[in-house]
Amino acid sequence: MGLHDSSDILRLSKSQRDAFNCETPADIFPEYYLLRVDKFNAIARTPLDEWISFLKSGEIPADATAPGLQEARERLRVESLNDAELRSYYHRLDNQRYQRSVIETGRFEGRMEGREEGLAAGKEIGHAEGMALIKYQNYKRKQAATPRVGRGFEGKMYRDFEPKAGLEPAQASLRFASF
Repeated sequence: MGLHDSSDILRLSKSQRDAFNCETPADIFPEYYLLRVDKFNAIARTPLDEWISFLKSGEIPADATAPGLQEARERLRVESLNDAELRSYYHRLDNQRYQRSVIETGRFEGRMEGREEGLAAGKEIGHAEGMALIKYQNYKRKQAATPRVGRGFEGKMYRDFEPKAGLEPAQASLRFASF
């Protein structure tokens, strides 16, 4: 019925046990599964059954859902092409690869060009901002170095204020000039 009989176990004959010096096939092939395709009754219920059906008959039903069977169907289709069709098929694949390569190369070159333009623009902006900062700092230094003379509280001139105790005259003039 497509179900796998768990009582059907592969066993080694006496001559095989003597030749290989082991008791079970698992001692020889621990990673292999042996499928008894000849005992399969063509009713596929599991993905393994679908693969066994394909291996036994060489045909893949349209409603097959087992992983890899769609790729196997495409491969069988390609293998059934005549020489002219096969050349045409591979020529088309080569053209598709070439077109993908051209598109990917163009995309890569475009990204690199965009990065270079972005870096150049960033450098220009950074340079302009740096120059503006330098001009602003020079302006502030000039402004701080220029003594201010003007009217303060109660009509007194800034320079007329008495310096507070403990301040040097230069510190006092800067402090009063920064009202």
